Amino acid sequence: MDLITIPLLVLSLWGGTCLGTWLVGPIQIRPIDLPPKPAAPKPAYIFEFGPFKVRLEAPAGNQPAVPIQPEEMLRQRLKIEPLRFGPALLVVAGLMFAVSGLTMWLSAAGRFRWRVLGLAVLLILVQFLLNLLGQMWDVLEPLRPLTVFYYFQPQQVIVSGDWYVTLREWNGGRPLCRVPMVGVLLGIGLAGYGLALRTFTRRDLPAPL
Repeated sequence: MDLITIPLLVLSLWGGTCLGTWLVGPIQIRPIDLPPKPAAPKPAYIFEFGPFKVRLEAPAGNQPAVPIQPEEMLRQRLKIEPLRFGPALLVVAGLMFAVSGLTMWLSAAGRFRWRVLGLAVLLILVQFLLNLLGQMWDVLEPLRPLTVFYYFQPQQVIVSGDWYVTLREWNGGRPLCRVPMVGVLLGIGLAGYGLALRTFTRRDLPAPL
């Protein structure tokens, strides 16, 4: 089923991204004129993304100024290229396969559908929170590589084309090694299915009533 379901899901995500970009259009940038002030005028822009508009300008007062990039440079940085999202679908598919393998292992060991479902949701939620909070709390940071979400970084593939995750949480913040994110996710999924097969073939099933 995964060979059919996972490709359909990731292609649907990509199709939704392409459709949304086509319907809403690219982010529009146009400079605006500020009213005259005693101080030097600050550069400002309005970002338009479909019906949404956001105004950006340098801060006033004694705050450190945020450099406003030239308009053409901003357009290039904010340009949306749906084709660049395509390769990252492999990372999304890897995450789905990893979660599917872990869930299948729990299903092979359990007898009650809702208990297995609740335990699977709890397991994935705990991993998500550990990876999220570990980015803000040093105490939980070493636990991030133990979660599947640590190896789910499609934005890195989209922006820089880097398919590897630099493991540094176990080495005091210094690079320890680089591991392929898709390889790790596929390995977790295969390990889950292997453990599910081993567990199911060795367990005692209750006799049908």
